[in-house]
Formats: sequence, structure tokens, C-alpha cells
Amino acid sequence: MSSSDVTRPEFALGPERVADVLQQCPDNEVLIDFDYTLFGSNSTEHYLARARPAFIVSFLLFLIRGLVPWRRIAGQAWFRVRDYVSVVIVTILMPWNLLCWRRDAPSLFASHSSHPLTTAIANISPLRITIVSFGFDMLVGALLSRSPWRDCRRICMPFITNPGRLRIGKLAMVRKVLSPDALRGATMITDSEDDRDVLDHVAHPVLIQPTGPQFVAESALYLPLRYTSSAKYNPRYVRDQIFVVELCIVLLATMLAIIEAPLLIFSVVVLFLSLYAIYEIGYFENDHSAALREAKPVVSAESAAYKQFPLERQAWAWGIVLGFCGCGIETLARTGELALSRVFPRFALWLAVLVAVRILFFIYNRRPSERRLLVYPAVQASKLFGVFVLIAPSLFGIALAFAQIMMMWMNYAIYRSGGDKSSFPRDGIRLVTFVILSAGIVAVRGTQIPLIEITTGLSMLLWALLRLFSSRLLATLRRDALS
Repeated sequence: MSSSDVTRPEFALGPERVADVLQQCPDNEVLIDFDYTLFGSNSTEHYLARARPAFIVSFLLFLIRGLVPWRRIAGQAWFRVRDYVSVVIVTILMPWNLLCWRRDAPSLFASHSSHPLTTAIANISPLRITIVSFGFDMLVGALLSRSPWRDCRRICMPFITNPGRLRIGKLAMVRKVLSPDALRGATMITDSEDDRDVLDHVAHPVLIQPTGPQFVAESALYLPLRYTSSAKYNPRYVRDQIFVVELCIVLLATMLAIIEAPLLIFSVVVLFLSLYAIYEIGYFENDHSAALREAKPVVSAESAAYKQFPLERQAWAWGIVLGFCGCGIETLARTGELALSRVFPRFALWLAVLVAVRILFFIYNRRPSERRLLVYPAVQASKLFGVFVLIAPSLFGIALAFAQIMMMWMNYAIYRSGGDKSSFPRDGIRLVTFVILSAGIVAVRGTQIPLIEITTGLSMLLWALLRLFSSRLLATLRRDALS
């Protein structure tokens, strides 16, 4: 078989053909990739997914993987360098995870190695097999420690290495171990065309289909809004509805307090995320429990990937930690000092808010879908008014929050009655409701309203107007693009 036989994944060989190829060269070296080849998953991703505490690991991975421009820094090998840095940082900061990995890895390997390829190579002497992987040797070795391949030679990544080594490909790694003649006569079995450099230099290049489904650590680690953006809705919804609308409303509503103590802006954001972590438990429960009791549930296909995900436990960890941080910032902003005697009473109050939010969504999810309409506004209010328990809003801020709740309630009523909510003028309804409520405030208080409060109210009106006309402008541009 020539290397041209494996130029495209659709020409990948089945396990029977792999066994035939191995029988043709009973004495030659056998090079085997590890992840998705011998091991039917990804060793690096499983190590990161099992690292604890989960909320710290998820935050670190968000910083390392989500914010660093690895493609620009490392070029084609960006994902290898990114994963190397991720494992090194997690292990250095939380070294106990390596001990836990050594304990759990053998059973993990056993659960991901029952595939046809292991049967095809079962009769090959481990002394002939060399495992070639960009995975960490400490992780791969632990996985193989109780397997038939524990005595195989391994060419893997050491814990401390030059990241530049990750860019050069596996051929350079193999040449340091095998003689030129041994390499030319060898068989290489891999699931990835990234190993083309080795496939092109061996007598028997074997490209197979991956032996397991793709797995990433983030699918087992919770981060606030991750479920909302990847399963419940989408990233655009998170950016527009949660940050540009709901968070902005909370910030605008508490603007008077923020003007007096600017550091409160960070407290508002952190408390908002803390509250949303608990709110997201309701989303998860709505998709995986409440939907089972509905005649026509609306659940995304992506939510199925989270069916066994321990979201509630991790979400509470995030909610509590973020809540404590938010209370600490709030105390520091108001008093100029971080006294725990002041933080803990505020934190106890915030925990009560989180529990109340959880109870509200719990009640909502257990009511028949046709009877949820009256509970819905309370659930919506919990997202906005929760922060107001610690950071008082202005009257105009309360009006804006109520306008948002009323708009969402009307939108939900249309949805539950079978109407077309896509044509519902959400931004317009919010604006009109806010103007009516603000007019009532002005009529009652009149000249007693301070200038600073009027200014913040006008800023809310401006934001509502921008939301109305920006959405109309975007709709016009979309129509023009399609015409």
C-alpha cells in the first residue's frame, strides 16, 4: 500500500485491513498514535476535565484558551502549544490533580479502549509497538499502566520541554529513536492527517477513522453562561440579550450609586454573573426535566450533550464564589476597607437572593406549561431585581427594569398562545412602557427630582431609543442584503 492510498480520510482503513497490513510485516516496528487511535478519546482533554476544583479550572481555561490568540502566537501548531500551556499551568497550580489522575487513569483507559483497533493489534508484541503522541508522557503512561500496552516504548511530550518542539511534527521525534532503516520499514497507524510527515516516510501508512467521539474539557467544566450560549440559546443571544440589554439595564438602574462609589460598577457585574449562574440552573432544569412533561417541548439539539453534566453543583460553586467577591467589592466601594465583619452580613443576604431565585425557577419549571404565564414575570424580575437588594436602584431605574419585565412577559404570552413573536416590537414596547412609567414618576415627584436623577433617567431614555433604532437599522440592512 502506497502513501497515496491514504491521502484523504474517506480512504481510511477498517480494523480488518489493519490486521492484514500488520500480518504482512510480522517483525517490523509498529508506530501508533494515541489519542483517538489506541485511546478512544483525548488524554489531555480528560485530564483537564477531571481537574479540581472545577470552577478554578474552568476559569483558567477560559483565560488560557478563550483570550489568548494562539493562532497568531504559535501558527499551525497553535492547538498543541495551547494544550501544553493549559496542562502545565493547571498542574503547577493544582498538583494534586496529577495524583488523582494516576489513580483514575487506568479505569478511564479501559472504558475508552474497547474498540476494533485494539482487537486488531492484540496479538502484536508490545516490544514492537511505539506509541507516538503529542500528549504528555505522564498522562499517557498513567492511562496505560494496567493495560496490555504498558511496556510499549513511548515517544510523548515531557512535562518540561521547549514549546517549539510542538511545532516540528512527529517525524523529528521518531527519528531520534528509530534508525532510518527501522523507520522506512515501519507501519504507522493514526487517525489524523496531521501525522502526514510520518505516514509519508514509512512502508505501511495506515490512516483510520477516529476510534471515539470528539471530547473537549469544556464540555465537562461549567462557566457562567456557557450552557446558555452553547445549548439553551447561542452566543449572539448572550451578547445581545444578557450583556447589551439585561446587564446594561442593571448598570443604568444603579447609576446613581455607581456615581457615588465608582468601584460599585465591578460589584454590579460580578453579582450579576453570580445570580445568572443560579438562574442558568433553571435553564438546564427546564431543558432536561421540565421539557419531559411538555407536549411540545422546545429544546435545542445541543442540550443533549449536557444531559449528564453536573451543572447544578458547579453553578452553585460559581454563584457562591462570585457572590462573595461581589459583596467584598461592594463593601470596599462603600467603606474604603475590606472588613469581613461587614462583608459576611451582605453575603448572607446575597445567599438568600440566590436561594430565592432558585426557588422561583424551581416552581416555574414544575408548573404545567399552560400555567406558567403568571410565574414568568417573577422569574424575569429575579434576574434584574436581585442585584438591587444590595445596590439600590433609582426610581427611573426601577421603571426601566419594569419596562423590560413587561416586554418579556408580553413576548412570552404571545409565544404560549401560539402567536408569532418574531414580529413583536420588543424594543418599541420597552421604550413606550418606560416613557409611561417615567411620566408617572415626574407627575408624582415634579420639581423634587434632583438634577442628577433626571440626567440618569435621560441616559436610560437614550439607551432605549438607541436599542429601538439600532434594531430597525439592522433589520433594514438585512432586508437590503437579501434583496
